[in-house]
Amino acid sequence: MGVNVYRAEDGVIGPRGFVSLDQPQLFCCESCLRDFYDDVDVLRLPKRIP
Repeated sequence: MGVNVYRAEDGVIGPRGFVSLDQPQLFCCESCLRDFYDDVDVLRLPKRIP
């Protein structure tokens, strides 16, 4: 109780906001989060002009 954690979720952005597609994953620190996603290709979308 009372411990700081990082939470990561897979999801999509819908017309009403974020829609989770899976259970969230909890990480004890930022370095654990980086290590977990270090070998995953990060999807980068082009910037949009509103």
